[in-house]
Amino acid sequence: QAQSREILLEGKASYFISTNNRFRDIYGGTGLYRIETNIQTWKDLYTWVSLGYLYGWGDSSRGNHTHIHLVPLSVGVSYLFKYKNWTPYVGIGPILAYSYIHNGSKHVTRHQNGWGGGFLTKLGFLTYVAENVFSVVTLSSNQLRARGSGCL
Repeated sequence: QAQSREILLEGKASYFISTNNRFRDIYGGTGLYRIETNIQTWKDLYTWVSLGYLYGWGDSSRGNHTHIHLVPLSVGVSYLFKYKNWTPYVGIGPILAYSYIHNGSKHVTRHQNGWGGGFLTKLGFLTYVAENVFSVVTLSSNQLRARGSGCL
């Protein structure tokens, strides 16, 4: 007999603040938007895949306009601690990201793009607000090194 698996589909909007001083000085904080699918693998262990998009803009130290596009893709595992009304969870997984930076200055490389990698850790909880609708609060840490942007 086939056992049913729970599948959680999430749309996420978050505020990204880089730990890299140079990145933060130029772009400040910006929105990071993700879609994520969690599939129950075994009991309370879930496998997830997430695809995101970040767009940031700002001015370089010389006052030239610059902007960045970042597309992170991550996969990993999460463990859900299921209680009656809420479900805390922890997760970890590798992250791969494509970055594209356009610099307005003539004194630096105007277009930089490339792939980078790192890992993602997350801690949060979800609570069901209706039978098939849940709310999620997540604190995540992305350790990522992308070409041209340093450690984000």
